[in-house]
Amino acid sequence: MNNSNKNDEPVSEQAAEFGESELSPSEPAAMPAEAAAEGVPAAPAKRRRRRLRRKTDESPQEARRTEGRRLLQRRTRLVTIDVYDGYGTSEKLQVRGRLYFKRPVQDAEESDSRLRNLVNTSRRFIGNEAEKVWVQVQLREHLREVQTDHEGLFSVIFEDIGDIPYGVHTVTVTLASKNRRRMQAETGSGHFILHHLDSDRVGIISDIDDTILRTEATSKVRLLKNVFLSNYKTQSAVEGMSDIYRAIHHGPLGDGYDATHYVSSSPDNLYSRINMFLDYRKFPAGSIDLKNIGLRKGSDSLFEHEKYKLGRIQRILETYPKRRFVLFGDSGEHDPEIYRKLARQYAGQIVAVYIHNVTGADPYSSRFEGQMLFTSIDKVRRDLLKRGLVYSD
Repeated sequence: MNNSNKNDEPVSEQAAEFGESELSPSEPAAMPAEAAAEGVPAAPAKRRRRRLRRKTDESPQEARRTEGRRLLQRRTRLVTIDVYDGYGTSEKLQVRGRLYFKRPVQDAEESDSRLRNLVNTSRRFIGNEAEKVWVQVQLREHLREVQTDHEGLFSVIFEDIGDIPYGVHTVTVTLASKNRRRMQAETGSGHFILHHLDSDRVGIISDIDDTILRTEATSKVRLLKNVFLSNYKTQSAVEGMSDIYRAIHHGPLGDGYDATHYVSSSPDNLYSRINMFLDYRKFPAGSIDLKNIGLRKGSDSLFEHEKYKLGRIQRILETYPKRRFVLFGDSGEHDPEIYRKLARQYAGQIVAVYIHNVTGADPYSSRFEGQMLFTSIDKVRRDLLKRGLVYSD
């Protein structure tokens, strides 16, 4: 840019981005009388404020505010992009995620102290969402641009994508070029299941807490301790569950089928941690539905579990009306009641329901009618083999 201001000072490219001029390093600095008398040069920040005030006739307070805004505007901010793993069809695929201004969450290690885990987990709940930021979402050759809302959330829908083969695909999200603020972010990515509407293969719909990840959610004190004083490498998986899920995932003929959906009432602040836990403990990749907890319209309630989970699972079942599913949950909260309602409403799609007994419940209770209550994973494995849902070793 070759524009110049009224004092013929050069304008740098960085300053021009915000419509402001750089100070000429060779221009002599004006000194206040008392500073000149003592032979002490005026501070650079004071010179800049004086120049701004001289050019705009602002008061000293207004000039300081203007300078502060200018410096903030020119500072590069680091952004984290979370892309929530999802699912869809060739007719419609929704991609969702959230942007945060960089939170200092350190990489987890098995040797981390409880204090370090507490600090890192707490930082995930600090509200530092990046609002009104433009991102570019790419699914193979398909591109969309969308702006995050006041909570840093973004959502984009791809329609009529019949040119993309069925299976699991990676969606990448980057900062769009139209952003005016100086920001920097690593590319975010998520995995998305794309299946045919007429597919009748068997998949999994699973709870997370105390179904595959030990959190002891029936005790709020132990739940908070397990969440905040541990990390994804130190939290325990329910023994044998990853083996069972992989067996169902591969199918009775061992020919593979990517159809695992995780639905939990955990807050989406923990999304990346749960995703890393699934990978670390060798669970099949799949879509992950977590709560967007907040007070704004459209947010999920912290205390409403049954309605939330019922709605999320119904959406999966209705997206794939011919597919069949095995449901996994636990006896700690409302999974048996939710799954019983679903089995009645979608009788042709629900082929089996397994409930992890974490409360010492009576297996003959009417609460578990039509479901298998288990403490030993061998019981589940035998039943799956009998139903022809997994392959035999």
